[in-house]
Amino acid sequence: PVHLILQIIFHCPFDSSNFKFDYSNWNKLYKTEIIRQNNISFCKGMKIWEDLLFNLNYCNYANRVILFDASLYHYRVHDNSAMHNSRHLLIDQFNMLFDKFAEFSNAIKAEEVFRVFNNRMAEMSFNALIPEIIQSIIRKKGGIIHSIHSLQTELKKFNKEIFQFSEKKMNGLQGFKRRLLTNGNFLLFSFICIVRSNFKK
Repeated sequence: PVHLILQIIFHCPFDSSNFKFDYSNWNKLYKTEIIRQNNISFCKGMKIWEDLLFNLNYCNYANRVILFDASLYHYRVHDNSAMHNSRHLLIDQFNMLFDKFAEFSNAIKAEEVFRVFNNRMAEMSFNALIPEIIQSIIRKKGGIIHSIHSLQTELKKFNKEIFQFSEKKMNGLQGFKRRLLTNGNFLLFSFICIVRSNFKK
């Protein structure tokens, strides 16, 4: 089961537009017996990524998974979905996903699985969530100083343990910014990001 879990994590781009091999529930069929016998259910309180945790739990008890490329169901993306909600919801759900996955990997004694997942979450925060937050703050046109403090406030809402990046990603300016997040230096990180964003205008 652990190798199936690693396959999901490695091939999961955290991109809702890519369903070639992902963690969603809507494009899968499940054996009811496995779900009932092992009491597998969705995590209460999770509105985003709850399907990822469900599938990881399921794969922990499944002996095999079969893939086929026929398009039997079509997914519609709309602006009112949870994924298009406020950044506050995303950070809250992001933290919850991290905590629940930590519990899951600890339960199955899979430190390598957690390390891989932690790196994926760190990169997602760095390359997707935080840039989205930055753009949202800049659009409000509150001035550089106010924007820096606003970004710092938002970064403090993340679980700090999420910011564990691979050493391979620690070179250059982007690597320096990753180290700032890892060390919890959100003020300097915010200063660099906001000032650079303003100069790019």
